Amino acid sequence: MRVAPQMFSAYQNEEACRLPRRIERLEAPTRTIALQLGDRLTLSTLRIVAVSDGNVAVPNVPIIIEAEELSPSVIELRTGDLDLAEGRVRTVGSGTFHLRIRTLCSATNAGITITGVVTP
Repeated sequence: MRVAPQMFSAYQNEEACRLPRRIERLEAPTRTIALQLGDRLTLSTLRIVAVSDGNVAVPNVPIIIEAEELSPSVIELRTGDLDLAEGRVRTVGSGTFHLRIRTLCSATNAGITITGVVTP
């Protein structure tokens, strides 16, 4: 699955969600990402596969990526952040963070969590 900020227009989201398909689960080759302080994680490097209830990979499934906000911050999540606007998150502290990836369409409620571990 390709990942990019606002990859689907509102019209494309509506069309994609109108298709009669059932997403059973999302899969990723790894559930943990190791980063160092100051690294940038390009969201398009995430490998996520939508799998149907027939156990077949399904292309072009709209997803949402949510990041867990921690205190103190581990990744930069400011509105207007240039990295975030370009589809990257920057590590700003040591610790762990979670990215929750889930399908956007209400009829395809599948998700996966990826943990990032940031070291100095």
